[in-house]
Amino acid sequence: KFCDYVNSALGNRTKGPLGACFHGIGHGFVEDIPKKENYGDSQKIIAYALGLCDEVGRSTDEKYRCDSGVYNGLAILYAGKKYDLLPNQSNPYADCEMNKTSYGKRACYEEMNTIVPSVLGFEKGLHTANLVEAPYQRNALYGLATYYGDLHFKDDNKQLIAYCRQLPKENQEICINGIIGGILINKSPEAEIKRALEFCKSNLLTGREKNICYGFTYTRMLSAYDHGKIEQICASFEERYRNVCKK
Repeated sequence: KFCDYVNSALGNRTKGPLGACFHGIGHGFVEDIPKKENYGDSQKIIAYALGLCDEVGRSTDEKYRCDSGVYNGLAILYAGKKYDLLPNQSNPYADCEMNKTSYGKRACYEEMNTIVPSVLGFEKGLHTANLVEAPYQRNALYGLATYYGDLHFKDDNKQLIAYCRQLPKENQEICINGIIGGILINKSPEAEIKRALEFCKSNLLTGREKNICYGFTYTRMLSAYDHGKIEQICASFEERYRNVCKK
């Protein structure tokens, strides 16, 4: 009921308040101080939180968003070395394998994006398909690229693109999408579009990469802006790529 209230109160002023609310609930569930006997055991620390997410989530999407908050919270605990927690050094995705639901696995593989680079390094992290269960490899790659796009936008766009280009061709699109997702994350609406367009218009991108970049930016706009605003932003796309707005 609380998330429904948030959605009805803010739905016309911001994007995705319902999902953000469930994500926040997951965070809150996992960040309570655990019992001393559970210190050092990630599965015991998150078990209660994942169970509550299953209770409060009415749909698979709501449960996924809640679980994403749990695993995001777990990654923060790992990074802060709280409660004697240390990520698995040979497989930082080990927690994900323990989850039995498809939405929980998806959430985990995406949210471990901040831990994998600290354990393996970002470049090696992109090539860890052998550590990720096959159906979720693209989720893990998207998560990593999102984290890197948010962290290094403007600092080294050339390197961001280079990371994607070194991947097999079938994974390059999801990598670029992830970078755009990172560029758009946690910013005001005006700032996020400005950042995304700056990246898409970069001369560093090939025509194919620009088409992917503008296409994903447009897809994200659909859930964030009204029709009039979307038309206005599409008009600022480079002319040869405006056709992505008509798909």
